[in-house]
Amino acid sequence: MLLAVGCWLSVVSGQSLERTIQLPESGWPFALCYSPLYGKLYCESWAGDEAGNVVVIDGGSNGIVASFWLHGWLGENVNLGYNSRNGKVYGVTYGFDDVYLNVIDGRVDSVVAVIPAQYTEPYYFCYNPQDDKLYWTTSGTPGIVTVMSGTLDSILTTVPVGSMPTVLYYCGKHDKVYCANAGSRSVTIIDGATDSVLATVAVRDSPSAFCYNPQNDKVYCAGGSWNDGSISVLDGTGDSVLATLSTYGLPVALCYNERDNKVYCANGGVDRVAVIDGASDSLVASVSAGVGVSALCYVALNDKVYCANSGSDDVTVIDGASDTELRTIDVGGAPQALAYNPVQNRVYVANSGSSTIAVLCDSGGVASRAGQPAPVWPLAATVVRGSLHLSGKIQAALFDMSGRMVASLHAGANDVSGLSPGVYFVREAQAQAVRKVVIQR
Repeated sequence: MLLAVGCWLSVVSGQSLERTIQLPESGWPFALCYSPLYGKLYCESWAGDEAGNVVVIDGGSNGIVASFWLHGWLGENVNLGYNSRNGKVYGVTYGFDDVYLNVIDGRVDSVVAVIPAQYTEPYYFCYNPQDDKLYWTTSGTPGIVTVMSGTLDSILTTVPVGSMPTVLYYCGKHDKVYCANAGSRSVTIIDGATDSVLATVAVRDSPSAFCYNPQNDKVYCAGGSWNDGSISVLDGTGDSVLATLSTYGLPVALCYNERDNKVYCANGGVDRVAVIDGASDSLVASVSAGVGVSALCYVALNDKVYCANSGSDDVTVIDGASDTELRTIDVGGAPQALAYNPVQNRVYVANSGSSTIAVLCDSGGVASRAGQPAPVWPLAATVVRGSLHLSGKIQAALFDMSGRMVASLHAGANDVSGLSPGVYFVREAQAQAVRKVVIQR
């Protein structure tokens, strides 16, 4: 079943720091996630006595709507997981004798369950919307990936992987989970339906970041040492290494530009962003960034890449078409994480050094403004049994909650039955308006 929810937004011009939000507890924000289901941003931060604090910000007003403590203390790794089916948010803490998974209900913004996480502290999350499962890595030798039911909040199974697993990535096209094993320099590929290991692929360097190229069906896995990193290109269907590219720096983050079919890699040590052609897997550009690159975010609506620089307290904005630096925006002390709000077209920056969240508004696409009437889009979108119907002679695009374009749309019936459940956005090419579509099963 698919539900269409209208959400009209107006177009403005400019690119700037819209607002800086001071967190109520003096702490160090390290993790962000945006919930398009409820239109909220969640920020997890260290606070006094290593306690874990979560602040919830309304995506429309930029106002703080909730602030609460997690059960226990934050460990070495601060991260958040998100369940796109029901809007749950997950955070990890530890106590005197155990490690806990805090389950936050996005409707009421409070911790509704505390689950012993088993083994050692979870390192990284990913969510499988097709099978409604949450995965997290447990760093160690050998490594473990824990699988939990997204509905029941109960652990289903564990999957043995390589040593010192770090990040995870879910690929909806093949219903696979990719696990980066830093200790064994390998990637474990897990079947999302059966939670069995499909393959273990050796890579050149210790992997620490993923992104997916749906146009050419490739998974990019980056990692390495301070001065000699690499990107391994994996075949999404055959689970084999197609190519290995040198990055000439330490890869810390990857993102994919589907409008121009490019992969971006932020490289520490040299403070540059490498640009790779998605078809040929060749290096086509290298863009200078600020000091201490820490995170990347691509916004398809505006065709721009955002690079957070923790050493220079700013964000570098890169044009996706020309691969040139457009602007550097001062945001606050030591930015560590980025998140994107596709409804108001805002990029959020967690500034761990100043206990603030910077809100960037780039209106190359769509952004809301108080006091301005939103344009009425006369061509309504309807969805019936896995088909998204657009009336009139139009062309449009469908974006997921991260701002990634997942399909081109045309007048008449468009088959969207293969998409995972979650929140999507239809943008018509000329009207410059956006409608939210919720896909359910």
